[in-house]
Amino acid sequence: MRFWRSVARAYRAWDLCTEPLAAPYGEEPASTIRAAELRWQAWLHGTCKQIGAERPLTIDNYAGKTAIKATEPFSDIISFHPYYIWNDPGADKKQFEAFPDDCVAHGAAKGQGAPGERNSLGCSR
Repeated sequence: MRFWRSVARAYRAWDLCTEPLAAPYGEEPASTIRAAELRWQAWLHGTCKQIGAERPLTIDNYAGKTAIKATEPFSDIISFHPYYIWNDPGADKKQFEAFPDDCVAHGAAKGQGAPGERNSLGCSR
């Protein structure tokens, strides 16, 4: 356990999971797979805090409002991959460009601070 405690204190932020819910079940609130994945993420967040993670914990989502809203309760930083998939028939560039502002508004509604504060918006590359 000492090893994990030292590791938990070593980084600026921890990405606990990359692009969860990035499957059709991610958009289905009644999905048992979705529910299990969210339970696991909540458990992982709590366990990391319990062993001494002092840095912010995040779940790095695909650029989708459903995933952001579902994982925000156990993510200290709202984080997503800002990929515009230009060859996707359903891609909407204006919606994509508005997405970061939507995330900031969601974070503000949940009491998360401005970018740069402990609870803020993060963008990974």
